[in-house]
Amino acid sequence: MTDDETSDTGAPGEPQAAESPFGNFRRRTLETFASLLFGTLVAGLYAILTARALGPSGKGLVTVLLLLPALAALVLSGPIELANQYFGARQPETRHRLLTNSLVVSGIGGVAAALILLLVGAVGTRFGGSWLELVLTVVTIPLVTAARLVAGLILSTGRTLTYNLLTPLGQTLLLVFTAGAFLIWSSSALTVISANALAQAIAFVAVIAVARISPSRPSGRLLAECVRYGVFGFSANLVQFLNFRLDFFLLSALRSSASVGIYSIATTLAELIGRIASSAATILLPRVASGAPGGVAFTTRVARVVLLATIAAALALAAVGSFLITLFFGDAFSGAYTPLLVLLPGMAALALATILATDLAGRGAPAVLLYGSLIGLVLTCVLNPILIPLYGATGAALTSTIAYTASTVFVAVVFGRRHGTRLWDVLVPRRGDFRARAAVGPPA
Repeated sequence: MTDDETSDTGAPGEPQAAESPFGNFRRRTLETFASLLFGTLVAGLYAILTARALGPSGKGLVTVLLLLPALAALVLSGPIELANQYFGARQPETRHRLLTNSLVVSGIGGVAAALILLLVGAVGTRFGGSWLELVLTVVTIPLVTAARLVAGLILSTGRTLTYNLLTPLGQTLLLVFTAGAFLIWSSSALTVISANALAQAIAFVAVIAVARISPSRPSGRLLAECVRYGVFGFSANLVQFLNFRLDFFLLSALRSSASVGIYSIATTLAELIGRIASSAATILLPRVASGAPGGVAFTTRVARVVLLATIAAALALAAVGSFLITLFFGDAFSGAYTPLLVLLPGMAALALATILATDLAGRGAPAVLLYGSLIGLVLTCVLNPILIPLYGATGAALTSTIAYTASTVFVAVVFGRRHGTRLWDVLVPRRGDFRARAAVGPPA
């Protein structure tokens, strides 16, 4: 085994020949966090590059078009991606059939999704782009879907370093190819769409090349098991994705591509502070599921610290946000500052919901996140058609903050009723929260 292939088996605290379980977990967590930060940096550079080169209208057009393969891949891969990780780790002998099933699903499903979008483009809307731009966008759907599914299989083998290197690969190639094409070709939406098609094709080839899993015969029975297992978690992820991105499409339809371009900058900056809760949740879920010491008291402490850190980051971003927007994106995007300010309270609320929902999921109640997300989605669908025509990007931001806050209230109420905690326990920091050796209670 290589360094990135060591398993995480073994009881907590039990010595291992090469690496302790805690050391293994810490290393993998740091790898994942580093990959997340790098991907965020690349996405930020890409946003700056395209915003400055294309302006608000061009940036909005590219944002909407590139959401199409991302959404289609999420729908196609969602029910199977989690199952690939589960069955691939639990039953290693199934990985060959899981790979084949993944390629079949991504191939057939991806082509079908591409044809549907092309049909919509022929008889209805092309989402603001030309016919060629739409074609170059949808042909990447099978590639993006397959790359996600195979990456999940790689993760199931314990090769987390390989997985984390692959995760930002597509975005990194997109940044490099887009910058190069701007230099030698032209600064246009078609240039970006073409660069994306090439980037996703190479990323797909790279994932297949490093998977080190040979295909076998497809298995309908295994595919059915995967769908049954993964559909619940997929539903939660899909609803959450729609909560984050549905307003882009509504803004495009109800206002203009320029409004989408401005709003995309606000959301890009606001979502940076969401990485704090995401990183903590990544660590918290297996800890809770394993029954580690501290129980609910540990989770409430994490919630308080994460909430405080997120609020501090939000205040800092609010203070320098206008300067950063003008510095990196130009005066044309100065209108993104007000939507950013409106989004920040919602991101702070969402940070708390992320921690509490992660705890409940670790205790066998993952449905809470789905129900909370559904509450947010309903509010998004109801309020956006009212607020966007009135306030544009700021109306979309206000809708998001209301939706995120409502979801958080629901999750907090369920968490409190299940564990007997008060809202005070997860909101107000305590003196010992930041002590490295603060005492923890028994498992709950």
